[in-house]
Amino acid sequence: MMYVPQMAFYARISDPSIGGTYMTFLNTVTNLGSKWPNSLSLAVVDHLTTRECLGGYFHDEVLAIGSRTCSDAEEREVCADAGGECLIVRDGFYVETVICLAIGVLWLLFFYRRIQFLQNLKIDKWRVNATAD
Repeated sequence: MMYVPQMAFYARISDPSIGGTYMTFLNTVTNLGSKWPNSLSLAVVDHLTTRECLGGYFHDEVLAIGSRTCSDAEEREVCADAGGECLIVRDGFYVETVICLAIGVLWLLFFYRRIQFLQNLKIDKWRVNATAD
């Protein structure tokens, strides 16, 4: 989500009687909800990447090392010792991009009405109702 429109929305719905506390709370919840997926997606990219150990001048020879995969550091070292090179066959970034796009489209389809409802609420519905004791 873009930061400026997000803060403009929070400024519009924040209750003036509470001051900046409401905006700070909304911004904190947003940060907690949006930052962890970034770290998770970066951690997953390497697991979605497929590498193969290939040798020869044109990288078209399969080496006799028992396995063609180069999924971890040990397998990469075995491949290099055999004179091969670990080449990326399928980049995890593109796989993850397609997965995240599909999840995003599904999320939007499921929550579109709810988002429209929240955007169309009158400002007083966002205000805190203080009761006098």
